[in-house]
Amino acid sequence: KNLLSQLERLQNKQILARKLLYWTRLPHIEACYEELVQDPQQFGKIWEFLSTRPEDHGAGSNVVKIRKGGQRDVIRNYNEVREVLTNSKFVTLLE
Repeated sequence: KNLLSQLERLQNKQILARKLLYWTRLPHIEACYEELVQDPQQFGKIWEFLSTRPEDHGAGSNVVKIRKGGQRDVIRNYNEVREVLTNSKFVTLLE
């Protein structure tokens, strides 16, 4: 399979999961890793949703980015990936 079809499939699965949660009317919250890394205060929304506090569990909201390099450092065929994504709706996945 090619990259765009795989990304499309993953996006469709995400859309379906959101719809299922909406249809079941189950309480839920969506957390995005990138947003949590950018603003650890976002963890407050998660703790509030869980009706608890991090200090009650010895937990904090310290998100530590493990990967030190950029995408170019971890994607062997980065130039090809960039070329495919540049003119697609998935261009935002590039750093």
